Parts: sequence; structure tokens; C-alpha cells
Amino acid sequence: SDGMFPVRWSDYLGYNYGYPIFNFYGPLAYYVGAGAQFIVHNPVIATKIMMGAAMVLAAFSMYYLARAVWGTLGGFVAAVFYLSIPYHALNLYVRGAIGELWAYAFLPLVFYGIYKLYITGRYRYFLVLAVSFAGIVLSHNISALIMTPILGIIALLLCGIAYSHGQRRTALLLFMGLCVGFLLSSFYAIPALFEMRYEN
Repeated sequence: SDGMFPVRWSDYLGYNYGYPIFNFYGPLAYYVGAGAQFIVHNPVIATKIMMGAAMVLAAFSMYYLARAVWGTLGGFVAAVFYLSIPYHALNLYVRGAIGELWAYAFLPLVFYGIYKLYITGRYRYFLVLAVSFAGIVLSHNISALIMTPILGIIALLLCGIAYSHGQRRTALLLFMGLCVGFLLSSFYAIPALFEMRYEN
């Protein structure tokens, strides 16, 4: 509403002196909340939509990942179990860790993108991988910090296997998927990395 995008500054934090919170705290969930607020004009309902959207995304992302491996029934069971894990309830009802909740919604989608891209080599799974990895980075930087080395190792191993089987395009897409995902989130990630030294 102040004409700032991407949003970096909040006027009302820091005892009303303002604070660049969205330089350091993942903004994606709050963009969703702001969009919901623009539509419903009620902050409580907008907050519930923001939280509910993360849970719905988590269910669908785990469903698609598990369905790719175990079929439709396996996908449904995995989605139910994924939504039922206590850590989801802890983030949602106790900690109010909305950024982390959104990061865990994107996490199965990243693995789904890697798996399907390795199996099929289709460009749409390259997009799934890139967008979902960007979603993790934009949602919760600590989750991104933990998951990036793991995802990088998995992607590099699969790149090596694909390359050794003559699937050079698949190997390149696997490697580039994470790189493009980081670039999509770079408007947030690069300032967060380079401006940490100014944070007390």
C-alpha cells in the first residue's frame, strides 16, 4: 500500500522507528496474507487464509510426491500423515511460525520436481523444481539454509548418474533447476546474505 515492492521495511516495528524485517525474514507468506487482505478486507480472515493455504499446499505437494512413487492411494495416505505430523500443529497453533509452515509446504514439491525431472526429463518438472525451491528460500531462510546443501548433493548425484547414462539435458536441467530457483528468490536472498553484518 506504500508503493514498495518487494517490501523491505515495516514502519511500525522497532518502537515505531521502522525495521527492515523483510530483508531478513521470509516474505512469501505475508505476500499471500496481503493479497488475501486486499480481497477480504479483514485481517483475521486474511491470516486464516494465509495459514490454511500453507496446509492445503502441503497436502497437495506431499500427495504428488508420494503418488509418483506409490500411486494414488499411497499419495493420499502420505498427504494425510504429512498434515498430521505434530510439527505442523506446533508451527501453526503454538509457535505461529508461518514462514516455516510455508517452507514445509514447498519441501515435498522440490523432491517431486527432482524425482520427476530425473525420470522424465520434461521441462515442466524443471519449472516445478525451480519455483518450489524459490518458495522455500522466500518462506524461511533457516529451512533454506538447512535444505540447500542436501538438495544440492542429491541433485549433483542424480546429475552424475544421468550424465553417465548419456542424459546430458536431464543432468543440466537438474543442476540448473536449483540455480534458477535461487535466482527467482534473489531479490530477497542476496540482500539477506550481504546485509547480515548490519544486523544487531
